[in-house]
Amino acid sequence: MTWDRPRQSLHATSLKPADGADAVLTVVRRLLQTLQSENAELRLNSSTIDHSEYNLLKSQALLALNRCASKLLCAGSNADLQLALEDAVAALETNHRLLATQLQATQAVAAIIARAICEAQSDGTYTRMPSRIASP
Repeated sequence: MTWDRPRQSLHATSLKPADGADAVLTVVRRLLQTLQSENAELRLNSSTIDHSEYNLLKSQALLALNRCASKLLCAGSNADLQLALEDAVAALETNHRLLATQLQATQAVAAIIARAICEAQSDGTYTRMPSRIASP
């Protein structure tokens, strides 16, 4: 790599609003595709979901979106970008709901297992026995 290449003019390197919107649109569509894929797997209750892979893909897309956040100023004037952002928000809300449901189910199963382990390890010394006295 050489450092003596000629400089490009400022005009040649600046992004037009359409170019900025296109860059943001690409990032938003990538995020949307990732969310839709994960949401589809969550809806199928697939036990083979690679959450770490989806987390990485979503993090990368959100980082890229954050990097081009200044270009979002043109979002209002670009109908495709506006629609993609609305779809991404809806997909994020669905993703949040589906992941929360899965987390609650996992916590419920973990509580049942923990209770069963405690009961299996207990010798009954401190358990409360039901009263055998008949009520009048």
